[in-house]
Amino acid sequence: LNDLKQKYTDIEFFKVNVEEEYELAEIFSIRSLPTVIIFSKEPKTFIGFTTKQKIEEILKSQTILV
Repeated sequence: LNDLKQKYTDIEFFKVNVEEEYELAEIFSIRSLPTVIIFSKEPKTFIGFTTKQKIEEILKSQTILV
């Protein structure tokens, strides 16, 4: 994600420690780590390991909501 954050400077990237932000984890139903959520017109959630290429594919094809 750090590489993507540097490449896509117009998109906000956030990391959340779910042990400290358990309420946020509950709101977004995060039960497994890592979990990546892309907020767009059609939100995408990836649970478990996801490749950089797969995330980038979604970033390029979606309108990201920030």
